[in-house]
Amino acid sequence: PDGETAVEQGVIGSEKFLFVLEGKIEVSIKDQMYILEKSHTLYFDAALPHCIKNSGGSPARVLSVSTPVSL
Repeated sequence: PDGETAVEQGVIGSEKFLFVLEGKIEVSIKDQMYILEKSHTLYFDAALPHCIKNSGGSPARVLSVSTPVSL
């Protein structure tokens, strides 16, 4: 609860897909905020600055898929 990622920003052309497995999160993308709960999804341009915060009172689990993959 109340955990938060650092602000992330991918390279131009990168994308991200989020699927909330449990809990409640807030996703900030540039100047917009999205509130997602269990079974909600979000697909966005990962080149924009973004941050994910657990806004619920219990642990949240989120599946995150990003492209392009760079190691």
